[in-house]
Amino acid sequence: MIGFSAIMAGTTRVTFVVKAEIGLGQSLRVTGDVWSLGGFRPEKGLELVTTPDTYPQWRSPRPVLLPTGRVTEYKYVLFKNKQTFERW
Repeated sequence: MIGFSAIMAGTTRVTFVVKAEIGLGQSLRVTGDVWSLGGFRPEKGLELVTTPDTYPQWRSPRPVLLPTGRVTEYKYVLFKNKQTFERW
């Protein structure tokens, strides 16, 4: 069994930040080719957050652990009412 410290040793903490002016009722997620980003399944992606003070900047609510030494592919995803996938 792999211990927590072994997993942590091969990972890097990443915070996603993106500028996106989107419509009322829309939200953003980030999804990618790793488990922590939902494996390119939009509904499993990490929901990004914003506030009235930081809009139109969206960011991950917490750092994500990504594998070190490997390219991670990801996309931002637009949702309607936080439930319905609209587009990549």
